[in-house]
Amino acid sequence: MAIPLEDNFTDVIGKAQRGLRISDSELAQQAGLVPAQIREVREGKIDNEALKKIAPVLRLDANALVE
Repeated sequence: MAIPLEDNFTDVIGKAQRGLRISDSELAQQAGLVPAQIREVREGKIDNEALKKIAPVLRLDANALVE
């Protein structure tokens, strides 16, 4: 059974949120998004513009998160 060595963007966002103790609604407000956009991204929807807004709030590199 293969074990994935890298996290996908949803894992990275979730871990960063937990580490910073930022809820979806707080993240949405600070990133200038609506909570539904945060939920969609966390469910795996690829939205590069939303990811670029989320990254700095979570102290992540926006380009690396999008990649």
